Amino acid sequence: MRQSPWSGIIGLIFTLISFAMLITDRHQWSFPAFIGVWLIFDYLAQKKGRITTFMLLKNKPAVFIHLYVIMLLFGMSIEYAGRFLTGYWYYPKIGSLFMELLLILLYPFILFSCREMFSWLESITKNYWSALFGSVLLGVIIWEVPNVFSPDWVYVVLFLPLTLFSINILVILGWFFLIIFPLFIYKALGLN
Repeated sequence: MRQSPWSGIIGLIFTLISFAMLITDRHQWSFPAFIGVWLIFDYLAQKKGRITTFMLLKNKPAVFIHLYVIMLLFGMSIEYAGRFLTGYWYYPKIGSLFMELLLILLYPFILFSCREMFSWLESITKNYWSALFGSVLLGVIIWEVPNVFSPDWVYVVLFLPLTLFSINILVILGWFFLIIFPLFIYKALGLN
């Protein structure tokens, strides 16, 4: 079956809109990127013959909804632990309950993109560890480097002030968890 490029093109458009919002200092620049980055990596993984989340959405919507709910609960847990239990980050520019809700509802797409990024890299490297480290590196570049320049997402990790390129080392290490957990869930659901 021939793959349509539309998901990749739409993903690229959403990501470019997000980048334009970032460089013009628009708040919540990351919201379009949540969908855009997922669609780009989903498209790339699908081109390498992988079963992807977008394919689940199109062909098995009930499985997609189940997966979405699991990732939503995981995202809510991350937000609760990081923002409210530990105070490691906050969003100074989110000023409404609607925007808070939108952030939470979009969270699964970051996790989907982590899985698709890994799947794509693993199809190229043929090595789990290379794909894992590559995914962490791409995740940090795509999501954390812009946070250095944007006031939308602020980290406050006082007990460990060690940084790499102005990004706290704990944040960088947290990306291993953001990649590995979705991989675990997909495997547990038989979606490898």
